[in-house]
Amino acid sequence: KNIPYIQREIQHVVDYALQQRDRLPENISQKINDSIESISGIVTDMLTNLFSYISSFVSTMFLLILVPFFLIYMLKDHERFIPFIARPFKGRTKWFVVNLSK
Repeated sequence: KNIPYIQREIQHVVDYALQQRDRLPENISQKINDSIESISGIVTDMLTNLFSYISSFVSTMFLLILVPFFLIYMLKDHERFIPFIARPFKGRTKWFVVNLSK
């Protein structure tokens, strides 16, 4: 509700500052440029954190949904699951994996 108003006001201030740029002292122009760089860094950090949070949330939801299905599958079909897991191993290691899985 207030965001469009705030956005218009910020745009108005920026436009006014750009129009008055030639009349401002050099020090103020440098401070404006530094502020713009600072705001840009803050926005970049916020977006990075937002996407990181969204990625972590989706990953967590994915795990919370899929892990129970895999566990049910392993418990229900353990007769086929153990040979499948032990297939790449040979000899004593295969025996260890099979006995560990039982």
